[in-house]
Amino acid sequence: MMSRALAFGLALVTASLSASSARPADIRPLPYPFGHMITFSSDVDYQAPWHGNSIHRYLNEELGLPITDSFWISSTTGADDVSALFRSYQGLSTQPSRVDGHSVYGLLLRQWHRGNIDTIHSWSDDMVPQYRHVLPEPQPLSATGIALDLTATGDWMAAFEALGGRGSRGYQQLRMIFDREPPKDLVVEARFADGKAYVFSKEMTSRFRSVGTTPSFDNASVTIVLNEPWPTGPMPARDPPFPALSALQIKASSCAPSCAVKLIAIERDNFSRWSVLAQKPALEALNIRPTVLTSHGGHTYHPDFEGPGEHYRRDFNFGDVRLESIGLAGQAGTHGYYADILRELGFRSVTSIMNGDRNEAWSWHLPVPAVTSIYPGFYALSKTHALFGDAQDSLADTEARLAALQSTAAGFKLEPYVCTVSIYCRASSQGSVAGAEIALDHHLIEKGVHVEHQWYIHFGTVRYDPTFTATPEAPFPAVTMDTFRDLSRDYYNPAGDLPESRRVWVPAGAVWANYRIMRDKIPEHVAVDAATSEINITPFADPVLGQNLPDARAGTRDLHGITIYVPHAEHATVKLDGKQLTTFTRNPADSTGRESITIVDDDTPATVFNRLPPDRAGKLEVANADYSWQTLSDRTAEAPPAYARLVATSREATLKFSPSDLQFFNVTHLSWSYRIRRDDGTAPRGRLAVIWHMGEGATVAVAEGAGSSLPQGADTGRWVPSVARDGQWHTATFAQHDFLWAPGYEKWRAQPLVLGEIRSVEIKLVDAAPGDILEIGAMQGLRPSGNAVDSEHRLLLAGRVLASSGQPQQGVEMTARMEDGTVRTTATDASGYYVFGRIERGAIVAVTARTAAGICAPRRGDAIELRQNEAELDIDLGRCNQLN
Repeated sequence: MMSRALAFGLALVTASLSASSARPADIRPLPYPFGHMITFSSDVDYQAPWHGNSIHRYLNEELGLPITDSFWISSTTGADDVSALFRSYQGLSTQPSRVDGHSVYGLLLRQWHRGNIDTIHSWSDDMVPQYRHVLPEPQPLSATGIALDLTATGDWMAAFEALGGRGSRGYQQLRMIFDREPPKDLVVEARFADGKAYVFSKEMTSRFRSVGTTPSFDNASVTIVLNEPWPTGPMPARDPPFPALSALQIKASSCAPSCAVKLIAIERDNFSRWSVLAQKPALEALNIRPTVLTSHGGHTYHPDFEGPGEHYRRDFNFGDVRLESIGLAGQAGTHGYYADILRELGFRSVTSIMNGDRNEAWSWHLPVPAVTSIYPGFYALSKTHALFGDAQDSLADTEARLAALQSTAAGFKLEPYVCTVSIYCRASSQGSVAGAEIALDHHLIEKGVHVEHQWYIHFGTVRYDPTFTATPEAPFPAVTMDTFRDLSRDYYNPAGDLPESRRVWVPAGAVWANYRIMRDKIPEHVAVDAATSEINITPFADPVLGQNLPDARAGTRDLHGITIYVPHAEHATVKLDGKQLTTFTRNPADSTGRESITIVDDDTPATVFNRLPPDRAGKLEVANADYSWQTLSDRTAEAPPAYARLVATSREATLKFSPSDLQFFNVTHLSWSYRIRRDDGTAPRGRLAVIWHMGEGATVAVAEGAGSSLPQGADTGRWVPSVARDGQWHTATFAQHDFLWAPGYEKWRAQPLVLGEIRSVEIKLVDAAPGDILEIGAMQGLRPSGNAVDSEHRLLLAGRVLASSGQPQQGVEMTARMEDGTVRTTATDASGYYVFGRIERGAIVAVTARTAAGICAPRRGDAIELRQNEAELDIDLGRCNQLN
């Protein structure tokens, strides 16, 4: 037996050798195998909900491009075609979206949790001017009150009150500006054109106050909210439109007969810190937690960030309208300040509307800008811009200007991608012109230029292109749709003929924003052991965000795409703060001659099976094998919590799982844990093959071994090295952009990938000997996400209940039963939606609907393991699983 002293000494020597062989990491600039990056930051201006759905059906579902765009939290008009969650102060956008009977908010919620939307384009759409009446002389506050007649506000005010159409609530927020903070017993009586009056008590006027730190803008303000019932205001709930506000009586009994406080002005608009606070709980309940905010050029700029300098001044001629647009999001003390609320929600990156940093909006021909911070607590989001000229400019002159900026642009032709009749088909920031940006980048790449462009764009303005009419089937002009398809091929390399120098990474917008931060900060916190290829990552305190990165609550989200060179990828292991990570790809040598690993986000997994056996969610068929479902209590890092066990009885053992309802959205990687072994101590012969049968008809196969053609005769897939037959669990993670495609891939309308409806998954043990054992678990798709997480990493579970006719069912009693015995209930709303918020991540939940016909479960199964936010656990009463 070795003595304790000798063992301790050897341990010290081993630790010393390991420490001496560790070295700072060399990080690849972009994930393997990409040499370039192209994505978009799309502002949601003029983008109707149905059009956004059409855009993402084409880009994300058909082309497999994880491109994202934005929405607004709140609409100032309540108009039907605005992509905003709220249409009033506290009212969700329940108007029809024109997509499958969904309401606007219901459709946006699904798009968000599919990963198609990951940015808010400022909190509010800010699409109406602010009414601002400055009193000719400041009026002292008194016990008898200040009387203001508001009947002469002008025709434009009346027009706006009806601007949102039926259901519009007009100007809801009324703000009184004082030269100093008024007393706490301030009372306001609001009178309306229908003769009714409502009193806002001192309790109400004390709630929404701000004392400005910028006296030239706000000395002190008190905001009251019109057209909202208790506890927000005293007005009864009723259907709009509402009568016009005709007069105000403002008083404070403590000002007898008067006091030093004077009223300076009256403002009316639909945005403030208070509406943000009112809407924040709904975002938290729906687990909508963006990390990126782009500022929107609306009317007031109040919801936006703005740097120091001159403010934008408008040329209105409406009378009492604020002409100066001022960004207040970062101005502490003003009624529009909400930067602190954004930080609470998890925002990391923002842009300026005015007076920003040059790195925020940078021209395509300049080097990639440095990662920088402008506003405390946030990084600046950098977006790429180009000037393609005014509508009537000569195309030849514009092309010459591009070539003058960068000589490699010489020869690039704009004509196929732009028009000469409107900015909506000429300006680079317009959706119809997205093809020109992709084509310009493609031209530069062919000339040997390194490209990292996040293009500033407005996808929704396609609807204003006079040369084209957008439809659900064709969301972009044909040439733009074709260039997006070209971009998909640069991403996936279906023909297998593109070198790294031509491969293009296409990440989601928020994923790219987070990647830039981490790529800039992480290298000094990563060490690679030269002898073992062990990677150790140490969390660090980020000085801008004021939090530790990577965020331990979010798995490997913050590390997604980080590619680290190692001596031997096959032997590499990765640890984050001492905890072993398992979701990473092992990459062959790239053009530098070095191997690497790429970390993949494991925080938003689309589960095939993990803890629940697959027969709880679909049909199982077993051939040439004995099947059982096993659980593991004593687990290693790579072992799954439960697994399917196949014991071969013939040369090819098969487990076929046909899920009742399973779809993948924006999944970029596939992952599972498995081992192949025997109980008799001899070496197994069998090899793993996994074949996915997709709703569009394609088959995708991943199989151990090697061959000159695709495994299992699939349309796409790859051969992979066999894992060691050592009795240990091995996690395998595969990138879909590394798959090979069979000739004739051009025939597919939707790219032949594991995206969309999954009809079945076949798990095979091929070339097996009787008694060979395959054990496989934790089968999942991995979708990168740049979104923030709940402080306790709790998740959303939501869906919709439909009758057999397809009509949404209101008032259906919904029950969620947790595995710990907890029971929660709710009821469906007028659009048939139900919501259970803040459910523990990883919980097994049984959701049922109680109807006159009995108790009904979702088609997906009688229980779900909640590992990502789930907004589409629907129940079709005509095809449900009856449980009674």
